[in-house]
Amino acid sequence: MPSSSSPTWYCDFYYESAGGTSQYLTIRGGGGQRDNNVANAATPQPERNLTPLLASTLLLMISLSVVSLSPTPILIAQYGSSRATKILATIAALAAASEIILSPILGAALDSMGRKPALTGSILSVVAVHAAVVVFRCGAIPICIGRYLSYVSLPQFFVASQAVAGDIMGSMPDKLGSFLGIQSALISAGFIGGITIAGRLSERGPEIAYGASALLALVSLAILMVGMKETLDDADKVTFDVEETKRKVMEAPVAAGHLLVGRGAKVGALALLLVLQSMPMFMGDVIQVYAREQWGLGQNGIANLISIFGLTGIVSSLVGSVLIKRIGLQNFTGLAILSALLFPLAAMVSYKASLIAVIVGFLGSAQTIGVVAELTAQVSAMGARQGEMSGERASLLALTKVICPLVYGGLYVLGSRIGTPQLIFAFNAVLALLSFILSRRDLW
Repeated sequence: MPSSSSPTWYCDFYYESAGGTSQYLTIRGGGGQRDNNVANAATPQPERNLTPLLASTLLLMISLSVVSLSPTPILIAQYGSSRATKILATIAALAAASEIILSPILGAALDSMGRKPALTGSILSVVAVHAAVVVFRCGAIPICIGRYLSYVSLPQFFVASQAVAGDIMGSMPDKLGSFLGIQSALISAGFIGGITIAGRLSERGPEIAYGASALLALVSLAILMVGMKETLDDADKVTFDVEETKRKVMEAPVAAGHLLVGRGAKVGALALLLVLQSMPMFMGDVIQVYAREQWGLGQNGIANLISIFGLTGIVSSLVGSVLIKRIGLQNFTGLAILSALLFPLAAMVSYKASLIAVIVGFLGSAQTIGVVAELTAQVSAMGARQGEMSGERASLLALTKVICPLVYGGLYVLGSRIGTPQLIFAFNAVLALLSFILSRRDLW
């Protein structure tokens, strides 16, 4: 999913400032051997209900967003702005690197123990750490740990949730794309709702925010544990091979590119397309710096822009889930990419133009839905395990997330020196054009 169906860079802003999306909803692994001769891909089970998973997703996003405004001022008050910025950047980098290293373990666990333990474990870590922040009266160290675990836990939750969706709808890419669109809309709704609550709770102190977050995550956990059944049948589980998983951990940085080069030309091209589409979401703090220095926006202005992205993300995901059924994955992806192209072109002109582009090009927020759905379908048709494939995608996106802030930071510094700070948006426009060209190839 985010990502499956990532709602543009506002979601990455959430990860950088609150510790959450992407949207990113995937991971790697699958080190194990089957106990029997069943097919690798889990049998589609369309009768199983995904409503508890969607409800849990919404509450988890609200839970994490509720504390999105809390860590930065606390760390600045204790360490000063310069050191706090370095700490937050280090946490983000370590979390992205951790995704790559930990993904083989999660991928293997998904295919051996099932999807539900990974889902519940991700939420449980949020409950525990945010409750600990309250107990230790919002100390800097618990907050840093909570920030790190939020960065790591949410992607792992979505990795497992996408494996669940693949179990049920892996052979039905149109339905899978529609599900991802609905889930993406709930991610956006949860993010916006949580940010709104966070603003209202900020005056009451961070303890209230973290307490509310822990409670919401606990409800999310309860819904998942009671309402959702395991989607990986016992016959489809594999034995957790410790030695094979160790090997995959050691090879993880290189294996992040396996989806690009190890599963055939079409899958590799789709994986490349996903990377090109995802790169603008990993701009990190550069977009905030640009908004402040070039557009003259304050905190409220940036928050408003993020909210607009969130609202259009909801609309795009819902509309996208309908359009995919009508015009197909390839046509929808091309349309969404062209819609996404409007924002960087307009951002090079002015802030007002960028706002108009966000609204007019709202479908751009859903541009990865079709690619993720088609990737899942093609790899499933090969007989590969969903956990393994999901892990490979997560590792690839995690590697992208490590590299992109450096790329965009360098482009912004270079652009500022030569009097063209808009260079970052020109780069994004080129990425969109390349994505569109690639999406029109025979990949579907």
